[in-house]
Amino acid sequence: MAHGQRAGRFGRGRRTTRLISPTFDLSGRDHVVISYARWFTNDDGDGDRLDVHVSNDGGATWVLVESVPGGGGWIRAGFMLDDFVMPTSQVRVRFSATDNPNDSVTEGAIDDFHIAVLQCDQPSCPADLTGDGTIDVSDFFAFVSAFAAGDPAADIDGDGSIDVGDFFAFVTAFEAGCP
Repeated sequence: MAHGQRAGRFGRGRRTTRLISPTFDLSGRDHVVISYARWFTNDDGDGDRLDVHVSNDGGATWVLVESVPGGGGWIRAGFMLDDFVMPTSQVRVRFSATDNPNDSVTEGAIDDFHIAVLQCDQPSCPADLTGDGTIDVSDFFAFVSAFAAGDPAADIDGDGSIDVGDFFAFVTAFEAGCP
């Protein structure tokens, strides 16, 4: 090896700065959205990148979510966790800003990091006591049974008592059907 050379390094090299999240327990969750604001720029557009990875095993392995070339300004970004990994109790997110080769001004920032679970509420259908999405004779018998037993499921009008008002509310809802 010639004087002044270092073993294992050729050319200018590569410099990566990483920001790694804590571990999140997202086990048993569906439709998880991870979002953030990102800012990434470099002064010469030479291939520097901001890579976003996700892991569901505490960081033992990583899956690439997006790779952002140099640009400017704040961008709101995000992804559905389920599209990349299965939600577990060991989810982590990693942001890696790379200056390769290490010869430019490369800057990155992450802000407004959020994790949300999307839930879609089903339209209310009070006469569907069986919960099968259709109104039929099974719902009628379920209402009569709940009404006779004083079951709170028979409180169709939601006034806290089970009475003739619930019967009329059930008949009205039964006739209207489910949306």
